[in-house]
Amino acid sequence: MSVIRADRVARLDAAGRTAASNLVAGASQTTAGDAGLARAAGGTAGTGGHGHGGALLDQGGWPQPANLTWGDVVVVEVEVHNGGPQPVLFSPGELRLRLAPSGTTVTAQDSDRSLGVVEPQTTEHMLISSLAPRDSGGLELEHSDSQRDQPVRLALPPLNTSEALS
Repeated sequence: MSVIRADRVARLDAAGRTAASNLVAGASQTTAGDAGLARAAGGTAGTGGHGHGGALLDQGGWPQPANLTWGDVVVVEVEVHNGGPQPVLFSPGELRLRLAPSGTTVTAQDSDRSLGVVEPQTTEHMLISSLAPRDSGGLELEHSDSQRDQPVRLALPPLNTSEALS
C-alpha cells in the first residue's frame, strides 16, 4: 500500500455551501491530477444540507462551519497492491487519517471504493476523504487490518491546499 498524493481543501465554498454532494460525484467532474483531488474534495458524504446555519470566515481565508465542526477536507489517493496468490479482502474503512502529534485518528467520510476483494497480482487506486481541523499538520494515513498486530502508518506527501471549487 502506498500514498500517491494528497490535497487539503475547504469543505465550504465562499458562500458557506458544500461545493459538491460527495467525493465520487466531485471526482467524476474532474481530470486526473492534484486539481482533480481539490475538486473531488469540495464536498463529502454527510457534510452538506443539514441546516446547521451559515459559515464563518476564519483567518485561513475560507469559510469554516458555524457549528464548529472541522472545515477542511483531506483527500488522499491510495494505491493498494496484492502481490500474493489469493484474493485479499479490503475495505476503505481500514484507512484512517492520523493527526500527529496528538495521535487522534479520523474515520474516512467518503471513498470511491467499497468493501471487496483485491484480486491476486492486481493494483487498485482509490480516493478517500476525511474531515480535518484547519491547523492540523504532520498528517499520516493509518492502515489497520486483522492480519497485523499494529497499524501501519504511511506519511502523506506535502498537501496541496486550495479553496473548494464549485
